[in-house]
Amino acid sequence: RAVTVASGEGPGTTIEGSRRRSGFAPVGAGVLVDGATLRLVDCEIEECRASLDGGGVAARNGGTVERESCVLTGNTATRHGGGVSGPGVRVVGGSIVGNTAGTDTQPGDGGGAIDAVIEDCSVIGNRATRSGAGVARCAVLGSLLQGNRVDAASGVSVVRGGGMIASDAFDTRISASAAYGADVEGFGVARSTLTSCVVTGHWAFKVPVRGVATFECDLVRCEIRDNFATHPEAAGIGMYGGTARDCFISTNFAPTFTPSVPDGPTRGTVGGGAAAAQLERCLVINNRARHGASLFSCDADRCTIVRCVGESSVAAAAHAPSGSPDRSRLRSCIVAGLTVQ
Repeated sequence: RAVTVASGEGPGTTIEGSRRRSGFAPVGAGVLVDGATLRLVDCEIEECRASLDGGGVAARNGGTVERESCVLTGNTATRHGGGVSGPGVRVVGGSIVGNTAGTDTQPGDGGGAIDAVIEDCSVIGNRATRSGAGVARCAVLGSLLQGNRVDAASGVSVVRGGGMIASDAFDTRISASAAYGADVEGFGVARSTLTSCVVTGHWAFKVPVRGVATFECDLVRCEIRDNFATHPEAAGIGMYGGTARDCFISTNFAPTFTPSVPDGPTRGTVGGGAAAAQLERCLVINNRARHGASLFSCDADRCTIVRCVGESSVAAAAHAPSGSPDRSRLRSCIVAGLTVQ
């Protein structure tokens, strides 16, 4: 183990300008804070390996860590928190890059961090084998989550949240996440609360995903844009489930035709902007899908829906085919500028 700070150490304990590499331990292979308080400043923790949780930094038994302008790179945990495992860890500035939670046979959550506070930090290129390759169960403020990826461990039936799961985020950009498995819920973000965030640049190729950008999230003043799916069973390219208030949902695309899929349904993509969601005062513009290019099976109140492209006029507007139980409900909405293919 590189460093262990045990109970009895007070809030004045600081490690500054240190490099920790190739540590190994069950928990906190780079730094473990056990019932104590530690401040890390301008440190590098890399290529450390935990047989349980917290490959880079971990806190337990009420311990707290404040990490300022540090770099965590290439750390691994067999279970959870490849880079950071809390609770009690606060990361301010710096980066969490290329860390891994889980193995090919062991499900792992929080490739970058789990149960931590992440502020003004870059969380990039981390991996997990079940959910939340970027972060899981974290509070995230003013940060960048980019290029994080979930690849299902053997035996995992559902993967969720390539970038984020079960977290609260404010003023954060989540982009280019990925999640691959037999069943995918939230290629980008799953079951999180986002305020003033941008979720963009998720490209789900050949994945039967529900929620390319977000799955069952609560969104306030967010931008959900430039997300894409190719699989004919993709649903909710911008968002699937959850709620959106005062959001901008734009340029989320899926094929408007139904390709031949051997041994599979041929219903076609649904919900270019959103599917099975509740929206209030949102602008839904320039989205595309076969059914419900803007909205599919949604409840929308005081929304503006324009320039969406679908297979039929009702599909392009905000509905499933005529007579379907999946038709959306619109109240005091403006619908204009539709294109029928």
